[in-house]
Amino acid sequence: ALADGKKLWENRSLTYPPRHGNGGSPVLVDGRLVFSADAESDPFIAALDAGTGAVIWKRARPETEQKQKFGFSTAGVFEIDGVRQIVSAGPGAVDAFAPADGKHLWRVRYEGYSNVPNPVMAHGLIFVTTSYDTPDMYAIDPRGAKGDVTETHVRWTTGTKAPMTVSPVVVGDEIYWVSDQGGFVTCADAKTGEVHWSERIGARAFSASPVYASGRLYLLDEEGKTHVLKPGRALEKLAENDLDDRALSTPAPIDGGLLVRTESALWRVGK
Repeated sequence: ALADGKKLWENRSLTYPPRHGNGGSPVLVDGRLVFSADAESDPFIAALDAGTGAVIWKRARPETEQKQKFGFSTAGVFEIDGVRQIVSAGPGAVDAFAPADGKHLWRVRYEGYSNVPNPVMAHGLIFVTTSYDTPDMYAIDPRGAKGDVTETHVRWTTGTKAPMTVSPVVVGDEIYWVSDQGGFVTCADAKTGEVHWSERIGARAFSASPVYASGRLYLLDEEGKTHVLKPGRALEKLAENDLDDRALSTPAPIDGGLLVRTESALWRVGK
């Protein structure tokens, strides 16, 4: 319980053999905690009752031709055609499931595995990256999707400095992403995929995802430097702030500032 920290429930029935440990987080939808368990073998999706921990449903992830079977992406919950759907990017495909019973709704196939970036939805499109080994960014229109819609519902793709581990962010009509290595930031038209610019901002590596807050984009690199950009179709860097500590976690916007976790400290940055 929140008041006293008393444990309410525990469930140890959903064991699986992960490759590097569980990297994803559960998502809450309609009183259910939904987990993606993309293990080295027999990957599955499961929903637990958030109040009791009881397994409501468990579904095997549909097979793909992808040889590597593991992934770490956190699923997204999006309203599509007026109905909530769970969208989970996994090895070889992104899949959609019904929250009530786990029924498989649709999928888009691709080449990729070890998925880390979260799906993002804006302008009626769902944006996913295929992750390792050669990442691509996909924009999928899920409206009316049923079954395998790889050939019919993909609106655009691009491999321009696409990330393997960093989630994208959409601001207005533009989508932004950061390459893991090399420090390249890319800005593209979210509806068409037209790349407006793709420029190195001086960092060597990123693990944290870009964050939009208070009209600015905040990009924290692995050296602990936060690069502050003005969103737009031309690159405009506003500031650079150095915490001088290794950083892998995405900053969390809060009222009047940011929470930033680095290797040795938790920072609150604000007025």
